[in-house]
Amino acid sequence: MTFRIQACLAAADRDLGVLAATMGRLDDAVRHLLAAERGRTGERYILGHRNLSLKEIFDILAGITGVPAPRLRVPHWVPFVASVVDTSFARLRGRTPRLPLDAVKLSRHPMYFDAGKAVRELGLPQSPVEAALVRAVAWFRENGYGGRSAAA
Repeated sequence: MTFRIQACLAAADRDLGVLAATMGRLDDAVRHLLAAERGRTGERYILGHRNLSLKEIFDILAGITGVPAPRLRVPHWVPFVASVVDTSFARLRGRTPRLPLDAVKLSRHPMYFDAGKAVRELGLPQSPVEAALVRAVAWFRENGYGGRSAAA
């Protein structure tokens, strides 16, 4: 099986503000343990990492996988119309939509988050996002969710 992302939103080259929540499950466990051990009662912490645009994530993944980042940019109305149709049919069939309307609506808005408080107060580790993406790609390949590439 081979895998290629054919297109992405036209806004992917601007800063959509995608939080790099691709830290990896091991890092997630460490983050939650730090919050439990060092966090102050009543405080809230963003257990995040650095903010990346969707284009930046695709570029990193292209370097890891050898699969080119999408070049075709589709205007926002295309996934919006598709999500309206998909969500409507999913409701009629009692299923979960594959392209939820709320997710498409949210994709128009920059969403940056600052984990600085958690880094300062909890000692939140900031492992390289690239390393987590390498592990994620390896997991997907090992579990049959993507093909091999020339870079593999």
